[in-house]
Amino acid sequence: MGKALRAKSREYYEQPMPAGRPIKPLRLFIQCLITATVLGFLLRIVPFADIAGALNNADPRYVLLAFALQLVTRLPNAIRIKIIADALALRLSIKTILTTQLSTSFYGILLPGAIAGGAASWIKYVQRGVDASRALACIVVNRATEILTTVSVGLSFWVIDRKLTGLPDGLFLALATVALLSLYVLIFGRAHYLASLVARGMRLASLKNNLLYGKLFAFSNDLARMRELRRGSLVTMLAASVAQELLGIMAMFSFAQALNLELSFYAVAWMRTAVYLVVLLPLSVLGLGVREVTLVFLTAAYGIIAPRAIAWSFLIFSGTLVAALGGGLVEARALWFKQSPPPSP
Repeated sequence: MGKALRAKSREYYEQPMPAGRPIKPLRLFIQCLITATVLGFLLRIVPFADIAGALNNADPRYVLLAFALQLVTRLPNAIRIKIIADALALRLSIKTILTTQLSTSFYGILLPGAIAGGAASWIKYVQRGVDASRALACIVVNRATEILTTVSVGLSFWVIDRKLTGLPDGLFLALATVALLSLYVLIFGRAHYLASLVARGMRLASLKNNLLYGKLFAFSNDLARMRELRRGSLVTMLAASVAQELLGIMAMFSFAQALNLELSFYAVAWMRTAVYLVVLLPLSVLGLGVREVTLVFLTAAYGIIAPRAIAWSFLIFSGTLVAALGGGLVEARALWFKQSPPPSP
């Protein structure tokens, strides 16, 4: 019975969805409008010459270090995706995942927004012959895990930076790591409950010849495969997630050091979380405008003047452009070999 239900839901999933009204051009127009309005307002009240002066005085050694750290950050993310992919029975190598990440960085410039980046990854995986529903489940689980880790780590450093606990910093971070591991266990270690819920939902879906029900429960059934995650893989996934977050914080801290900003590592850590969550919202193109406003607001309490905060934001954005350039080179290389004629015998 279970196999029959899964097959039925798979048939639903493979059917094309009905065409809807195109809303992407309108959404992109609104994002461009918000970006232009916010940036225009900032550059009107903050002299651009002061921003350019801060950028001109940036230490190139710290900037290059930050660029390198941002590239290295993709390795622990790839390890986490590999663990999730294995649990979902997806055949994805670390090399494939890394090249997909770089390509997604490139398409993220052309198709702004976190959702668009996920769509680009999904298309790349499907083009490699990966099951569409499982590829989507892999992307969703990875993004949810990333958000969980980012928020948890950022909140922990915020507590330390604000001195809201009397515990030593090292002890508090150790306890926070244990708490994060406990969340991982609750989410993934109890996934058989999700499997039971999916089974009931699929029985309900089998009573209706409804396309949306079928697609939803085919996807949910793939999510339930995370119950195959073993304890060792769970710990490795947590370690990779924390490593990715710490490398990202170090990159942002290096940009701050390049501008000689008087910010502690703890402060930069929780500010990164705030920026991450704001940019995750599809409010502007590539987070431009909202990132600058967020950093100007957050750093004001630390005595950082607006031109230097905006310069810091521009340096952080330059890291995104460098990653996109790497993705563009990967795409150009793939296109070149695809169009090159095979050698004559």
